[in-house]
Amino acid sequence: MCWAALLIALTACAAYISARICASATINGAISKAVHGAAVAPEPPSAAPDTSCAAIATAADGGNLGDHLGAVDAGTIGWDTSITDYYGPGDYRAAEFHLTVDSATYATSDGSDVDIDVGPDFATTITFSGLQSTGDEPSSVSGSISSTCIDPV
Repeated sequence: MCWAALLIALTACAAYISARICASATINGAISKAVHGAAVAPEPPSAAPDTSCAAIATAADGGNLGDHLGAVDAGTIGWDTSITDYYGPGDYRAAEFHLTVDSATYATSDGSDVDIDVGPDFATTITFSGLQSTGDEPSSVSGSISSTCIDPV
């Protein structure tokens, strides 16, 4: 299992010299928050700057892109996720999922549900429920993270 993180800054989402991810997240429960952000898309090790979103989604070079479906610092929301045996577009369950909202951290536990849908254009939707606080106070959150991928210019 490999953890990867992708920095998302609160910037306008526009085409860039490499594939770009535009994400929005909505969190409900113990903490409620919504943010939008953009970042350079995760790329397999052998990717060139002009690698398309479709090539990233299909893991055409044999890379395990499930390890790259993550982001941190989207203003005040960050996440890390891991998918075992990612083989291209489709529906997956996260092996692990960690979410940070402001200074609070939540993670999968018994009863948590994290579904991930990756489209052929690397558009991704993560839906989660029952994430439990890793802090001293018991609490939980649910929500979703949606992203689109814009091909490089």
